[in-house]
Amino acid sequence: EEAHHRIVSKIARPDRRVATLDVEGHRKPARRGFAHLLDSAVTPADFDEFYMTAPSHSRPGSVNGSRICGLYDVKPTKASLASSQSITFAKNYPGEASATYNGVDVDVNARPTGRFFLLAGFSTGRTVAKNCALVDNPGTQRFCEVRPPFQGSCRCRAATTCHGRFS
Repeated sequence: EEAHHRIVSKIARPDRRVATLDVEGHRKPARRGFAHLLDSAVTPADFDEFYMTAPSHSRPGSVNGSRICGLYDVKPTKASLASSQSITFAKNYPGEASATYNGVDVDVNARPTGRFFLLAGFSTGRTVAKNCALVDNPGTQRFCEVRPPFQGSCRCRAATTCHGRFS
């Protein structure tokens, strides 16, 4: 569901000093269908689950020496079959497929004097992608939801009017 919220506050004085605060929030789902590359020669039942043991040293962090589960390999009887690939839409299969952007923009626009202008602000947001429709490989379910951290950016701009019509 799409949502857009905006709050604008303006302070103005008779001597042309003006300041505005503009805050916008966004939630925007993708409006396109998600496609899958389907291999009709195999089904989810044609895969065997296996696990690996992570190395035992400090670099892997929390998975140090533990089992990494949820890995799949195609069964040997299906491995030598010719691939029969086609493109299909995720909506034709059970599971969720979506991408949603969530973000916020904050801007301050100030004219402290009649000749000086200042704009400052920041933005932050992320796109959460879910591609959890089960098609032909159960291994795709392991990382079907990608939720990156919020990415932010800052901006600042200033200008002044010189004598005459130059700025």
